Amino acid sequence: SRDAGDEDPDRESCPAQSEMAVAEQLAERLQLDSFTSLDFVRHYWNDVFTNFLRDYTKGLTPNPDLPCNRFVKFGHLYDYAFRRAPDRAAANDLLATGHYARIRQRRPGLSGPRLLRGLDRHKDQSYFLASVPPERLDRVVFPCGLLHKETVVELARKCNLTAQGQVSSRGICFVGKRKSVPDFIRSYAGLPPQPGRVIDVDTGYEVRQHNGEALFWTVGQRARLGGQLERYFVVAKDIELGDVWVCRGGNHPALHVRVVRGHQVSEPLQSELGETPRRVLARLGSREPLQACSARLVDGDTVWLEFDESRRRVSAGQAIVLYDAADAETCLGSALVDTDPLRAANR
Repeated sequence: SRDAGDEDPDRESCPAQSEMAVAEQLAERLQLDSFTSLDFVRHYWNDVFTNFLRDYTKGLTPNPDLPCNRFVKFGHLYDYAFRRAPDRAAANDLLATGHYARIRQRRPGLSGPRLLRGLDRHKDQSYFLASVPPERLDRVVFPCGLLHKETVVELARKCNLTAQGQVSSRGICFVGKRKSVPDFIRSYAGLPPQPGRVIDVDTGYEVRQHNGEALFWTVGQRARLGGQLERYFVVAKDIELGDVWVCRGGNHPALHVRVVRGHQVSEPLQSELGETPRRVLARLGSREPLQACSARLVDGDTVWLEFDESRRRVSAGQAIVLYDAADAETCLGSALVDTDPLRAANR
């Protein structure tokens, strides 16, 4: 079972050839009639990687896992299973993946399918599946979503389905252990250094200059500024000018917002929201706790969130995932943050 868990730093994140060998080995143990290897590299490149590269170089904080699930796993893989190979796909065939999430299938009088959180709260992956259209879940099952990770590991061991030396993966698979994401992006895209200023948000004075590395810092993270007596944190970035605004101390008001605006609202979420505010629970990061807020849809493709309590770390491009306040198990959909933290803090 591969998931967004812990990673061994001495291994590559995506050892494709070794994982293929393990998959073939397990298929043989299960006595499957056939084993088929599919290559979606070109699809991943077009639907995920190029957009990730574009957004990251703009100073955004994209998460490639959401579009990978939407366009590759439950897009091209789904199409292959049920549309491009109709001679192989029987009416009762299902697509099973190892995601820690659940699906409530369509029932008479109820809408569906609906994406639900996994029972194992530490491994819940509904955040990464939130942009998948509901109709793409109607023939999908998540067996691991009904179990805790420890139970899955024990069942695999009892059935002799464990893979020697296999570890869970985490992070961006195409970056691997070779370098940090900023280093990877700069070297891969051939980006020249873009110098700029690091500016104190309170005084407007220049703290220091940078050679471009600061533009890849994430809003809310500690700014790596050597020789400073106080800790500075990233508040906002101006990619065109090359300026990065920072504040002193992790509890500075500029790091906290009550209002967040999102765009690229997923189809499931568009159908759930309207102009009248709805009580929801929001998660802006796969490991963050759910936070109560009110959400409303504006102009069809913009969502406004007003949180009950101020929150931190709002980065443009970050995924917003909403859950039903009346039923926290139900995932409503996703959007992408496009709020300027400075402006949101002053609303």
